[in-house]
Amino acid sequence: MSQEQQLLNAVDYVLSEAKRQGAEADVIVNRNSSFSLKANQGKLDEYKVSSSQVLGVRVVKDARVATSYSESLEHPSLDLMLTNALQSARFSKQDEHQTISCVNSQIATDVAEIAQEDTTSVDEKIELSLALEQGVVALPHASSAPYNGYSDGETQLIIANTQGTLCQHFERSFTCYAYTLFEKDGKQSMAGRMSLGRRFDELNPAYCIEGGYNLARDLLEGAPVATGNYPAIFHINALASLFGAFGSAFSGVSAMKGITPLGDKLGQRVASDLITFTDTAYMPMVWQSQVLIVKALLLKTM
Repeated sequence: MSQEQQLLNAVDYVLSEAKRQGAEADVIVNRNSSFSLKANQGKLDEYKVSSSQVLGVRVVKDARVATSYSESLEHPSLDLMLTNALQSARFSKQDEHQTISCVNSQIATDVAEIAQEDTTSVDEKIELSLALEQGVVALPHASSAPYNGYSDGETQLIIANTQGTLCQHFERSFTCYAYTLFEKDGKQSMAGRMSLGRRFDELNPAYCIEGGYNLARDLLEGAPVATGNYPAIFHINALASLFGAFGSAFSGVSAMKGITPLGDKLGQRVASDLITFTDTAYMPMVWQSQVLIVKALLLKTM
């Protein structure tokens, strides 16, 4: 039996048992597997294969809600998980806002771009890992590459509930990175770069080596900036991180808890007309594309 089928069987079992015991439920399953390599002093220093899986359940019974999880898919473990959730729900506060409301949603990621086959040999991956370190230490004043490595991995996500919903997402990714420890005239600095891809041949080790080295070199003479007011031009990623710091302000949960100033601003203008926010499930060639929106279970732009 395939891994995917084992996960689906476990989901079906938990949902059936929840209904049998008079509860509504939804289940989230997350499975990850990875392969990683690191080099040190011209030799392979780490060769790691890892995998993990976790199945979580939220039960709703008599307007009372509780959650539990299990890393095992064996029926006794799933029974214990469900029992713990149902027992905890008995002592929780009634919450009319939490319901199993997504009915008969059938969504599956169908984007070949984010789940491409891995046809690269292990030897080629080891060769890349060694080349990352050697490429750094061959440069002037680069004493070492303390952090370097290659990794690839798979992620599978399943969301289902007792209302007939079953949504699935799968993706595969490849990563390499290298950091330079730059030493000159008694000073040290360190910086690195990372390359991401949906295929092995999309990785750019030269960018990791040269980009990290150049940044470390440029930082060597760096010094603290005095506190004051400065005009700033943001790199797009830095600007996204800045806005991300305020992400909880737009959270429905934060509004329920009364910890966002936007909680009572429904229908009112809260930002400049110059700013546009979009919530897009999938954009071609964008790294963090995930067709399955976990919270909303929608396939559309908001």
